[in-house]
Parts: sequence; C-alpha cells; structure tokens
Amino acid sequence: MTMRTCRPERLLRFAFGDPAEEERATTANHVATCVDCQSDLRTVLSIAEGVDVSEYVAPTHGAGHGDAVEKIRAAAIEAESRARESRDLLLGLPARERFAATIRSGESMISAALGWLLLDAAETHIFTEPREALQIYDLTTYIADAATLASELRVETWKNYAWLLAYLGEYARAEDAIFWAEDNAEQCVDRRHMLAIVHLTRGIILSQMERWREALPIVTATRKDFRELGDVDREVKASEQEANILMRLGDVGGAVAILSKVVELPADDLTRARRYGNIAHALELVGAYWSATEFLARSSEIHARVGAMLMVYRDTWEMARILAQTERLDEAGEKFSVASDGFRSLDAVDSAIRVDLDRSEFELEKRIANDATYDRLRAVATYAVEKGLPIAQCRALAYLRDLGRTAKLPHVRHVRSFILRHATHPNIEFRQPG
Repeated sequence: MTMRTCRPERLLRFAFGDPAEEERATTANHVATCVDCQSDLRTVLSIAEGVDVSEYVAPTHGAGHGDAVEKIRAAAIEAESRARESRDLLLGLPARERFAATIRSGESMISAALGWLLLDAAETHIFTEPREALQIYDLTTYIADAATLASELRVETWKNYAWLLAYLGEYARAEDAIFWAEDNAEQCVDRRHMLAIVHLTRGIILSQMERWREALPIVTATRKDFRELGDVDREVKASEQEANILMRLGDVGGAVAILSKVVELPADDLTRARRYGNIAHALELVGAYWSATEFLARSSEIHARVGAMLMVYRDTWEMARILAQTERLDEAGEKFSVASDGFRSLDAVDSAIRVDLDRSEFELEKRIANDATYDRLRAVATYAVEKGLPIAQCRALAYLRDLGRTAKLPHVRHVRSFILRHATHPNIEFRQPG
C-alpha cells in the first residue's frame, strides 16, 4: 500500500504555501527534474485555466514566471479548500447517500484534489474499518474516472481498491480493479514506474489467490524495475513479496535469506510489522515455531498500537495455527476464537469463515472434536447465508452442516479447499467428495 513519494498536497504545501524566494527556487529546480511533480502541476492547472505550466517546470525561468506561480498558487488554494469542504460533506453522509450527493452536485465535486483527499481518508480506515474504506474507494473511483488530468489519481485509487478487495477475499472484483489500474498507468507521464507499482500489486493479489507461479515472474520483474529506477523502498517491498512466493513454492531457504536481510532495515511501523509477519511464516515452515511466535508477537504489538485491528486478527489466526501444530491445543482454541470474533466485528466474512473451518479441521485432526465443533460448522453455514456469500459456497458449507456429527476431517478439508478455489474461480460448482 505504499504511496508515491511526491503527492499533490505535499507539492501544494511546499510550492504554494508562502515560501521565501530561495525556497521557491529550490522547489522550481526540484520540479524541473521530477516527472511526478510535473504531472501533479498539470492536474492543478486543470482548475487554473490560462496558466502556462512550461513557465514553471522549465529548468530556467523568464519574466512572467512569478505571475504564473501566483496564479497557480491562488487556484490551488481555492481548489483545495473546496475539496476539503466536499470531502467533509460526503464523509458526513451515510455511505448509501454519498453517490447520490456526488451525482447531484454535477461537476462541482469532480476534482482530482477531492479524489486525493478521499484516497487518504480511505487509507486511514483500511485496517480498522475495511468496509468503510471499501465504500470510500468505490466513490473515489467514480470521481477519479470523471476528473480531468488525473491519471495518477486513477492508478492509485484502482490499485488500492484492488488490494483491499483481494484482502477481503473478493478476488474477481480485485482482478477487474487491477486491470483498470494498469490501463490508467499506461497513460501516465512516468509510465514505467507507475506500471511497475501496479504490477507489484497484481503480484501480491495473485499470491493471495495462491497463484504462486503466475505471481513470481511478475514480482521478480518489478523488483528489477525498481532497482533500475532507483526506488529503493519498493525494491525492498518486491524482494519481500518474492520471498513469500519462494516459501510457498518450497524454497524456504531462499526466502529466509532474503527476509533476514530486510527485516531490521529502517521502516515505518506497518512495514516493520509486515516484515516480522513474513519472517514468522518462513520460520514456521522450517519448524522454528518458538522464533516464529516471537516475530508474530512483535508484529501484533505494532498492529495493536496503531489500531490496525484487521492485521491484529490476522496475526492471531497465524498464532493459533502455530500453537495447534505445537500441541498447545487450549491456547490455540482461544486464539482461533479471538480471530473469528474479531473478523466478524470488522465484517471480514471470508476470513471469519476460513478461521472457523481451520479450527474445525485442527480439532478433527487432533481427535478433540466435540459438540462445539459441530455447532460451529452449523453456525458458519448460517452465517454465510446471512452475509450473502455466493450460492456455491453456501452449498458447500450447508453440506458440512447436514453431515452433522458424521463430518470427518476429509469432508472439512474438501469444503475448505473448495471455498479457497471458488474465491478465485467463481464459476465452479460444489461437488461432494467421492
């Protein structure tokens, strides 16, 4: 979810706030060599009619440069003010009324400035209220697609929208969204860089869909692109994702070698937490369970501190699986319960169902299944219907419910495998085993 280094609002604050002449000259020199900022200025100019951007982005500036900057500055301040008012109005409405309000406004709410503000608002909700974030992204795609000179905004919006859809298990919609991100990236001034950013997200989504062999060459190519482009942060992120894929393809040693190099590199909180989680999973695969739980605990502590509860419950789910493998069955059961309840509280339906199936599978495998196991399988079938899951998935879960106490380990594994496959192949139908 890493955003661009150069963002319109940062450029506005730096270039158009009220800088001294020396600072303004420094800004002008930066913009002269930064394609991101040049593109962002063109976006600002979409609401500053009649100002010649060449006066500002050229390496040298003639007479009239100051007038051009002042016109841009005034237009930018006015646009940002209008956008903030529109953002506050829209986010103050119930989600179901936001589209109608935007459409009724005509063109007055359609601006790149509003789109960037909504994009930031969505990011603040991703790990705390993911469904709210999804609704904001949905609205932002409409505004971004309608705004002029906003290809970078469209790329960021569709890319982040795709990532969150995949994270919530809505893979078919995620693939559609990442296609639109790629399509818009083709129109960007810094086409190669933006395409690499989008392709890395595609690789991450394919990984979440467990299409590891498709994901690996895409992620490897982006890592090389980022290295050549000098984008060190994203090169590291691509390396981490490459390590995750190698783990899934059986090259755990190669994965650990990569992750060990990056795990303690300087980074923000969420990036460090992700790295701890990645190396925890690698250590789990090689049987280093104690070390894996130590890294998971560090990841969870960061996620809890920053309020990223969706990730806290992901960490808890992973911890439950490790505890189950090490025969700490009571502790594992408690962690499974916390993760399941937590996902339900965030309306992360796909994850909640998979946690319950994981727990039932582990209880059957360890021969500790009891009435609660079969009650859970009945309840999860009801929950799937209440939440409107696809009919094929509801049928699969109803099959387990109808088996009652005759449900065995192979039955649960068969249904769990189908649920995972159906998320990425929505046209397949459920077939009973045998």
